[in-house]
Amino acid sequence: MLQLNPSQLVRFIAPIICISSFGVLSGCTNLAPSTSTEHQNIIVSNAQASTLFYGGSILTMQGMSPHYVEALFVKDGKIVFAGDLNQAQQLKQKNTQVINLKRYTLLPGFIDAHSHLNSVGLQQTVANLYPTPDGNVSDIPSLIHELSLWQQKNPDFIQATSGWIIGNGYDDAQLNEKRHPTADDLDLVSTSHPIIVLHQSGHLASVNHKALEVLNINQNTPNPTGGIIRRKANSQEPNGVLEEAAVFSAMATAFSQVPPEIMQNMAKQRSIPTLKMAIPPYKKVVPITAQQNCGEVLPLSTN
Repeated sequence: MLQLNPSQLVRFIAPIICISSFGVLSGCTNLAPSTSTEHQNIIVSNAQASTLFYGGSILTMQGMSPHYVEALFVKDGKIVFAGDLNQAQQLKQKNTQVINLKRYTLLPGFIDAHSHLNSVGLQQTVANLYPTPDGNVSDIPSLIHELSLWQQKNPDFIQATSGWIIGNGYDDAQLNEKRHPTADDLDLVSTSHPIIVLHQSGHLASVNHKALEVLNINQNTPNPTGGIIRRKANSQEPNGVLEEAAVFSAMATAFSQVPPEIMQNMAKQRSIPTLKMAIPPYKKVVPITAQQNCGEVLPLSTN
């Protein structure tokens, strides 16, 4: 487990300044002039002696209401001035980089307050069922398509997990059908392999009929304490959608078949050396730190 005191955190964290149009973030781009109206992000590195920003909405996040300044001056990797443009210009040196924001918005670096870093490794391993821009799932047919593609490309994983096909990230609210996939839907991918797909909240999941069989869930199975097994209308027959404790039990069964080396690669352990797959996606969206749900704050500047 990584433990850092405040002084260590300061040394790890590089000052990151995000510039975005209309407050929308994306992956980082180079410090190059752009005539595009699309959002852009700029990372200021310690290698630059000083940088002056002006010409846009510079939000400082001071106080309980929005607070803007005309200019921001960064020297040796630290913000040394935020305020009037004329005062900021007096700090300029010969090698100062001057950046006209051209009406873009400049925001402080983001500190992640709550996330599950180890889950990102899971997302990078199993079938990606997220909607755009993080995935390609927009309806039940595209979800079935993505699961089928993943099944074709990952026979070794499926064999290693005793046949389980696993997906993650669907959201019923963003599917055109506005509903969860059911066991009948997932049977279109396979009736011989157990399938489980996790809702992006982590509190719901859908399984196919083979998974219901493996999990020993049928019309006579009561709802577990703290969980719900959804049923078909006017019936006690499970429809394949699980909630809360029913999800956790199903996941425990599915992942009990996952070999330790695969679990480690999915960043199940939270020490820096095993965060092979979890850190890079976080770095793309430019927060200063990422937090594992158990409370560790992990600096993204770590290799």
